[in-house]
Amino acid sequence: MSSRWCVLLLTLLLVLIPTLNAFYKTVSVPLKYAPLRRISVKPANGDIYIGGKNIVLRLDSNFDLLQNKTIGPQPDNKMCAPNQLVCDYKMTDNYVEVLEFIPRRRMVLVCGSVHQGLCTFLNSYHIDIEEKFYKDSFQNYIGSEKGTILIPFKTEDQSDDHYFIGRSWDGRRMEHTFPEFSFMEIYNRTNDPLQQWEFQNTTMYSSAGLCHHKRLNSATRFIFGFSTNEFIFSIYNQARTASNGTLFQTKISRICKNDKYMDSFNEVILECNQHNIATAAYYATTNETYVLYVAFSKSLNSTEALPNNSAAVCQFPQQDIDRMFNNLLKFCYINADAITPPDWSTCGETKACTKTNSQNYCSNRKAQKANPGIQRLTKPHYEPSGIVYQESHTIFTSIFAHQVNPRAIVVWIGTFDGYILKVNMEQQFRDRKPYVKYDLSQNRSQRIEPHHLSDHDTKHIVFLHGNKASTFPLFSCQVYTTCGTCLKTIDPLGCGWCNNSCSRKDECQFVWHDDSCPPLVYRVYSASSPMEGSTRLRIEGESFGDYPWSKVNVTIGEKNACNVMNKTRTSIECLTIAHDTRTVLVTVKATIGGVLKSSAVREFPILVTRPYLSYTYSLFGSRRGNTVLTLEGNNLDTGFSTKVLISDISCVITSKNQTHIEFKTRACWEIIQGKNMTCNECFPITVKINDDVITSSNDTFCYTNDPQIISVSRNTTIMSGGLKLVVRGTHFGNANSYSLNLRSMETSETIYTICELFNENLICPTPDLSKNIRRWETKLEMWIMIDDDDYYWKKWAGDAPHYMTVYPDPVFESFNTILRNDGSKVENHLLVYGQELNKVLQPQDISINFNIPVQAVSPTYLRCDLTEIDPKHYADDKKDVLTIKVGNVKAILGIKELKQHKGILREHLHSFPNELGIN
Repeated sequence: MSSRWCVLLLTLLLVLIPTLNAFYKTVSVPLKYAPLRRISVKPANGDIYIGGKNIVLRLDSNFDLLQNKTIGPQPDNKMCAPNQLVCDYKMTDNYVEVLEFIPRRRMVLVCGSVHQGLCTFLNSYHIDIEEKFYKDSFQNYIGSEKGTILIPFKTEDQSDDHYFIGRSWDGRRMEHTFPEFSFMEIYNRTNDPLQQWEFQNTTMYSSAGLCHHKRLNSATRFIFGFSTNEFIFSIYNQARTASNGTLFQTKISRICKNDKYMDSFNEVILECNQHNIATAAYYATTNETYVLYVAFSKSLNSTEALPNNSAAVCQFPQQDIDRMFNNLLKFCYINADAITPPDWSTCGETKACTKTNSQNYCSNRKAQKANPGIQRLTKPHYEPSGIVYQESHTIFTSIFAHQVNPRAIVVWIGTFDGYILKVNMEQQFRDRKPYVKYDLSQNRSQRIEPHHLSDHDTKHIVFLHGNKASTFPLFSCQVYTTCGTCLKTIDPLGCGWCNNSCSRKDECQFVWHDDSCPPLVYRVYSASSPMEGSTRLRIEGESFGDYPWSKVNVTIGEKNACNVMNKTRTSIECLTIAHDTRTVLVTVKATIGGVLKSSAVREFPILVTRPYLSYTYSLFGSRRGNTVLTLEGNNLDTGFSTKVLISDISCVITSKNQTHIEFKTRACWEIIQGKNMTCNECFPITVKINDDVITSSNDTFCYTNDPQIISVSRNTTIMSGGLKLVVRGTHFGNANSYSLNLRSMETSETIYTICELFNENLICPTPDLSKNIRRWETKLEMWIMIDDDDYYWKKWAGDAPHYMTVYPDPVFESFNTILRNDGSKVENHLLVYGQELNKVLQPQDISINFNIPVQAVSPTYLRCDLTEIDPKHYADDKKDVLTIKVGNVKAILGIKELKQHKGILREHLHSFPNELGIN
């Protein structure tokens, strides 16, 4: 299949998702490309570029999809250079770490996470056309799994764009590591059309980074950056080793744009009401002032945020930031509270500052050279007035601010579980609460990404969340979907109810309500055909009177009354005369606040269809309940109420549509509602819609014995996962679903894998944890879920938590053979040498080609018995290799000679390193 047809096929999978509210537009990609996490715009025509996992999209200014380009997975190994021909490559997802439209080049710069973050230029009109960067230069390794920021800037003496690049070290080899802070330019290598571009230092001294041997304990994670007239600022989290242990801090640095030596590098600690870890930031211009907004969380043992802690947003006006750095120089020059250079940047000693004149700092080369880099050691004075908003048990992942009117500034906050919060800065802090909390993800699971795109001319902001991108209006009231929420809001836009939506007064062409809601009709149902005589209608809406007993009038058509039988503030049931049409015009009148108000006239179809059942899936399950069953039929979504019962036991309906009802069984005990029941028998399934029994089949559900866990085969795994965990027990076949669950105690994230039933036992592969945890020998809480219920696990294990310990992946380095013959016994052994072998591995976890069995595992080698191996398994080809598989880890050791001789690997076998790259 040609690449053109591949792109076309993927385009068909990318769709515009109609949202529940039509006031914003959403573009969605298949979940395998989530998360979408970087966005940029081409100012000339408004084209938008979005990058995610293995994909780049191009949209037009109307947010319609124009093109997409897949950029992964790709063969990669973090320990290998991009130009390395021989390496143990694995197919690896490529996450877009940098995405920036470059006006001077009229192309889109894309730097991914594979190949050490090597960048590519994409044609801004045809993103499938690309131009490569030079692979041999490690200064081109821009993208980092831990975060990269790129800030274009110019100085007065520069006509071309320069770039500040902050790249977080992500564990790669030092020969592939460029200093964390650098000033770069993009050059055209006209002599090499295949690798046409490269980054170059603005000068040979324009970079600064961590001391090599301190990097392992001094990780730096970049969050955000911005520029002013004279300076570049960057915000980053840092784990820094100090005399009192490892400190986890957020810092803001300042560097003069015209500094060719990075000697003007200054940094201070940034905190927000004892919140020490930044999660997102935004630099806003409002009321002709410049303000930095930073979202924070708390952590004492990581540079990453935890959802079980609180989160806060603080504002730092530019004048306060300038004061921080002026105080830094002041403290430095009086030899107090500051050192030079920063303790993480030097492999030698730091010292007290040399006192110099700090006037005209960016042009004062003498002052910079005297103190090449200054670090303030203590936190600056905290201003309580700087708090914007604070909340518990969450993470703020995105921040944005803009001006709604001359008085009000609104701060938008995105959360890790997909909510958008809007906070009015006009309110006093003690009264400040979000006046909007909108679930943008629609499932409370996809975080709002820190990177967004705001365009005040079009009055929209584009949010990235999971596999979606949404262009959200900045000045719309339609986020309020009911009249009640619309009129109660303190939104500074001044919202009111207009016809059937919330809007500003200047947008409304009908009667605009801002004091109380009129009756609102949302849906109309019928339980009988309009051709059969009197028709029973159920009307759903709101504001059907001040009180539940308030009188209301319902009119069908122009003058036909509907006799009200039952009423609440949100629903009405009434009887009307027969109609010769299958649609009705409904009007509701009610007294609201002493005033008779009328709803808008709305037309609804009266379509009545008869529900019926045809099939039931999965007709047995455990006495404990939680068995998921599905009823199949047609017109199953009609009626006012639906009930499913097994004998007298009411089930829990989880979903319902026209053709299916999915439900869960409840537990069956020996006596229910005074009726003696033996719970290992079968009982009829009854379905009631509007209290009418519609079951026409003889389907029954049989309660069977509860599953029981007897033992679990392992409590250790490796980072890459894939090891077999065996759960032994009884009656597992009486359940429908099984999973192995692991929860990180640091992040509260739960990782699970599906288990399979095999020979009456559950076989659960341990999951790949390489992207979920970062420290060796981490303990994760472990449990087995059966039918989405941990009851069976707790019944076996008790309330005390069980843990699975995660160890590094094993490393296999070389091998040898041993032949012993004492006259009475011949022993032929293969020894495979490596590291981290016996902490977790069992012989049955290891597979070696040629059907070589593993006898024992020691800390540094595997012992394999070759005595019974069939010589036919060996070959004389010098290209043969020894392949070792442990879960998801595959190691390949090259063999110089692989010969057969009396059933052993006879000659001393020489091994080659894993970097052979043989798959």
